[in-house]
Amino acid sequence: MKKRLYAILILTVILLLAALIFTSCTEKPGFVFDYDFDSLEVVEVPGQTVIGKVPVNTYPDTNMAGVTQEIVLTSTAGYLHPYLEASIYAEFTGPEGQKMTVPGYFFGGKIWKVRFAAPSEGIWNYEVFCSNTEDTGLHGVKGALTANAYTGDNELIKRGRLRVSNDKEDLTYADGTPFFWLADTHWWGFSKRLNVDKSNSPDYEKMFYGTVDQRAEEGYTAFQAMLWVSNDSLSASNSEDGAQWQSIWKDPTPAYWRNIDRRIDYIVSKGIVPVIGFDWGGALTTQNFDRYKQIVRYVIARYASYPVVWNMAGEYTTNAADLEALENYGRLGQYVSDIDAYGNLETIHNPFNDYFSADYFRGQEWFDFVMSEGGHSPTFHLYDNGSGMHSFYKEYKLYNERGYKLPWLEAEAKYEDIWEIPTDQTREIAYLAIMNGSFGYSYGVEGGWQDTWDVNDDFQTYWRKPTPWYVGLNKIVGTTQMPYMKEFFMSLPYWDLEPDYTSVKWTAEPDNDMVLRPTVNSTSDKRCIIIYYPMDNKSINYDVFPEARGSILSGLDKNETYTAMWFDTKTGVYRLISDSVTPSSEGTLVLPWPEHLDTNDCVFVLKANSAPEIDEEYRLAAEAERNAAEYERR
Repeated sequence: MKKRLYAILILTVILLLAALIFTSCTEKPGFVFDYDFDSLEVVEVPGQTVIGKVPVNTYPDTNMAGVTQEIVLTSTAGYLHPYLEASIYAEFTGPEGQKMTVPGYFFGGKIWKVRFAAPSEGIWNYEVFCSNTEDTGLHGVKGALTANAYTGDNELIKRGRLRVSNDKEDLTYADGTPFFWLADTHWWGFSKRLNVDKSNSPDYEKMFYGTVDQRAEEGYTAFQAMLWVSNDSLSASNSEDGAQWQSIWKDPTPAYWRNIDRRIDYIVSKGIVPVIGFDWGGALTTQNFDRYKQIVRYVIARYASYPVVWNMAGEYTTNAADLEALENYGRLGQYVSDIDAYGNLETIHNPFNDYFSADYFRGQEWFDFVMSEGGHSPTFHLYDNGSGMHSFYKEYKLYNERGYKLPWLEAEAKYEDIWEIPTDQTREIAYLAIMNGSFGYSYGVEGGWQDTWDVNDDFQTYWRKPTPWYVGLNKIVGTTQMPYMKEFFMSLPYWDLEPDYTSVKWTAEPDNDMVLRPTVNSTSDKRCIIIYYPMDNKSINYDVFPEARGSILSGLDKNETYTAMWFDTKTGVYRLISDSVTPSSEGTLVLPWPEHLDTNDCVFVLKANSAPEIDEEYRLAAEAERNAAEYERR
C-alpha cells in the first residue's frame, strides 16, 4: 500500500513538474520559440556589448558622430507577445540642447534595444520610456552616449545622410555635397535569394557579400531592395534564418531581423545607401493599416539610425482600384516622417500612369522625390497613352508644365537582358533619363533583380530561360557602361545641368514625335553644354532621326573659347574635336554631326576653357548649399 502511495506521489510530482515546464515554455512571456538567446555569442566591442555573432558596426569604430550605437535593455516584466504588448522609445538631449525622440524595438528573449547615431559630437543624455511603466528594465532608464569626431572615410558618415538640394532638383549629402545616384536593383536582395551564407560560383565566396563588393568597386551608390514585411508564407522572401514572422502581425522572427541587420550594415559599410522598400503595392490595405504601421515602426527603430532611403511600396498602384488604400500610402509616409528622427528621405515606386505619384502625393510633407518606373517595353515608346511622345520626354515635359519642384528619378526601365530588350537600349534609356531631368539612374539586370540562383531557378523569369545571378552580375552595361556613365557626369557640373529645349535649332526634325532625338543639357551659365545622340538605328529607335548637319547652338559667350569633345558611351573614351572653339559674334556655333550613329550612341561635350576645375566646382556647389537660407530637409 505504501509503495502504491509513494508511486502515486512521485507520479504527481512528475506531472506537476511537467506542467510547470510546459507552462514556462508556452506561457512564460518573453520566450521565443526559434530563438535560444542564451546560446548566442557575446561579442565585446569598444563602448558596447553586442549580442550575436556579428557586431552591429562593421564599419569604422563605435562612439563616433554619425555611427550607430546601441542601448541594450533587459525587460523585467513578462510578455507573451512582446512586440504587441509593449513599445519603447528614448528621448535624447544633445550637448547644445538638441532633442531627438527615437523608437526602440524588441530584439529577442528579454532584450530590447535602442539604436542611435548622434548627429553631432558630444555627450548625448537619454531616458528610455516604455508603454508598460511598471517594467523597470525598460521604463525610466537613464544614461549617456558619447559621440567623438568621425575619423573614417565613409562618405555617408563623413558628409552625412542624403537630403534634397535647395533647388529641389537633385540630392546632396547633408553637408551640401552633390550626390550622384547610381543604384543596383535587387528586389529580393534582403532574402535568401541573395544568399549571405553560400555561393554557387567559384568567383564569389558568398553571394550577397560578393555582389555588394563588386557593385561598390564599380562605383554604385545605392542598393534597392524589399523587406516584404507583410509576408509570412512567401518562401522567396524568407532569409536564411527564417520568415519575417513566426505568427503574422504578432511575433517577428528575431533571427530573420538579425540577418537583415547584417545586410544593412554591410551595405552602409561600403558607402552605399540602402533603399529599403517595405512591401509591394497591394500589401497595404485599409483593413491592415494599423498593423502595417506597427511593423513599419519596428523597421524604423532598427534601421533609421543608418543613412537609408525609405520606399513606401513597389508599384504602389497595384491596388489602384482601392483609392482609400492609395491614400493610406500617403498616411504611411507621413507616419514614417513623424517617427524617423533622422529625416531619412522617403519616396514611393510607381509606374507612370493615371496615379503618377507626383500628382497624387505632391505637397505632402513626407514625399521627397519621385521614383518612377518607365517599364521594360522592347521599344522606346513606353506608356505613350496615345500622346505621341516618348515617355521620358512626355513625363518630364508634363512634370515641368505642372510646376513641380521635386527631384525626379528613373528607377526601373529596361533592365539589361530582360525580355529580349537589346543591351544598347538599357544604356540609352539611362542617358535619356538623366538628360531629361532624372538626378541619377537605377540599373537592373535579368538574373539580378530577382537574384536567380541557377539555370533551373525559374522564379519570376516569365517563361524565359533563367539567367544565373553570377552571369547577370557581369553583364557589360552593369559592370562597365554604367560606371562609365557615372564617371562621365561626375566629370561635369552635373548638379547644374538641366534639360535645354531652346538652345539648339535643328536643321531637320522628324515628323513622328515617337522618334528619339538628340537631347540637350546646359548649365545655368551656359559654360557647359552636352548633347546626347541616341543610336540612329531602326532596330533600336522607333524610326531614324533625320540627319541634322548644320544645326545651330546658340547662347554662347562670344568672348569665350571652348573645348569640344565626343564621348563614347560604350567605351568611355573621349575624342578631342578642338580645344580652341570660338563662337560667332552672335554667340552661336555650327554643331558637328557624329559619325557611326547606326552602331553607337555618343555625347557631344562643350566646356568653357575658363570654367573652374571640376573639383573646385564641386567644392563651391557644396559651399553654396551650406550657406543657402533654404538649407533644410524639405
